[in-house]
This record gives sequence, C-alpha cells and structure tokens, in this order.
Amino acid sequence: MEKHLKIALRAARAANKILRAGFATNFKTKAKPGEIVANSFTKYDLLAQKAILKILNSAFPSHSYLAEEGVNLVKQSDYQWIVDPLDGTTNFSRGLPYFSSSIALAHKGKVVLGVVALPLQNEFYWAVAKHGTFMNGRRVRVSKVSNLKAAAVDVSTIRSSRETMKKFAETLDRLASVPTIIRVNGSVATDLARVAGGKEDASIFHNMNAWDIAAGTLLVTEAGGKITVRDPKNPQTQVVASNRAIHGALLKLLK
Repeated sequence: MEKHLKIALRAARAANKILRAGFATNFKTKAKPGEIVANSFTKYDLLAQKAILKILNSAFPSHSYLAEEGVNLVKQSDYQWIVDPLDGTTNFSRGLPYFSSSIALAHKGKVVLGVVALPLQNEFYWAVAKHGTFMNGRRVRVSKVSNLKAAAVDVSTIRSSRETMKKFAETLDRLASVPTIIRVNGSVATDLARVAGGKEDASIFHNMNAWDIAAGTLLVTEAGGKITVRDPKNPQTQVVASNRAIHGALLKLLK
C-alpha cells in the first residue's frame, strides 16, 4: 500500500492547490441534473476531480473508479478508487472555510486506504488498514471524552426531503436533551477526519454516498474509534462514528 498511499497523497495535493486558488473567488454554482439545489457543484469540483483522477489513473490504469461528479468506471479489477473532489461544496461556494477532498481505495469492496485533505488548513489525514491514522505524518487517535455532556458531536445529512429532515431534526432533538455540544458543519468527510484526530468526539450522519464517507470512516476506525451503521440494507440509514468511550451511550440515546 505504500505506493498507493504516495499516489493518493499526490492527487490530494493537486486538488488542494486547485481548491485554494478557487476559494473566495467569483464563480457559479449549479444544481446537479434531476437533483435538489442543495446538491450542487462548481467548476472547481470538476477541476479538482479531473486532477485527482488523472494522477490516480496514470499510476493505476487497471483499477475501477467511482467519483462524485459523474464518473463510474468499472474494470475487471479487485481495486476501486472512490473520490469526492470537494466535500462541502456549499461551504466552498459561500466562502466558508470548512471543506475537504476525500480519496479512498477499496479492495474487494472493503476500504483499505483513505485520505482526507483540508486545503485551507493544510491538513492531510490518511490511514491504511491495520496501520493507524496519521495527520501530516503524526499518528493521531480519537478523543477520550467519556461524558456525553462534554462531547462535541457533528451532525450531517444530504438530500433535504421532508422525511430526511424529520430524521435529522429528531437526531438534533435527542442530542439537545443531554445536552451535547452540537455542530452542523456541512462536510461529513471533514467531520470524520476531525473525529479521527480527536478534535471532535462523534459524527452522526444520514443519507450519505460512498464518496462522502469511504475515506473518513477508515480514518475513524484506524484511529481507535467505532462505526455503527443502523440498517446496512437501507441507504438512508443513520450512521454513528465516535470514540469508543461514548459510542454505546450515543446508540442508546438515538435508538
């Protein structure tokens, strides 16, 4: 995996350069065809994705690729790259500095490598299965917070249907009953990286796509955290990612 990680980090740096250059400039935001306005993209999503895929495909032309902006290239390979070039497009388009690029590699359907890069903070989180999680070369671990009242919990969702927002509101209501420190940041990949690095204590999300969470969930587990998928057969299910000290209490609270 050493070569794969090296190439993935190179791709993330290329995307970071593009996103830093485009941040807080004038550009248009477009809604994706057939989807709600909240699920939008910019030219920088496309430019960053193109840069990432060019680097990955040059090194691994036989691999399959799944990327947010309309790429699903299936080949006869056990390896698949899963890419979100800009997680937090709405934040990016509004000049809010909370977004990231996410790159994951799956082998036979299981994620074995993950990179989440935060361009403005110059933070690169990465993990390889069974080798831990690192941020800019330094080993990181989830927090040790054990009291829900002291826990910082990120909450995210996409596809703002009435049903989705009802579930989202129920989650917020239950967290507020503790109360926990609730954060709604608008970039689940970034949230998961921060949980892995011990800067936040949990991330709870609904209705996410594979490219949103593939890298971040590996970061959390390799940093000593735990992931629970409420209903693996339901793509709209709730997922809880946290340190182990509060995981059971969160599941009980949210059941």
